[in-house]
Amino acid sequence: MKDNVQEIRKHFMTEQIEAISEDSGKCQSTIRKEIYHREQQKESARNIKYALKKLSGGSVTRIEVERENSTIDIITKKRR
Repeated sequence: MKDNVQEIRKHFMTEQIEAISEDSGKCQSTIRKEIYHREQQKESARNIKYALKKLSGGSVTRIEVERENSTIDIITKKRR
């Protein structure tokens, strides 16, 4: 399984890039750069959080639920 991880990831990213390109009409190289940049930022933020010891703690304080009619409800209290 671990031997194929890079190949699986590359295949997944290629499919994702093609799908986004068809939907948005953007060039695949542009989308690839955007995704790569987003992943680099995510990794950097994770490293900073780890260095500052902020990975644990916190809780869910609100949930945004998208309804069928495209409205978004914000839930801040537990339902019983």
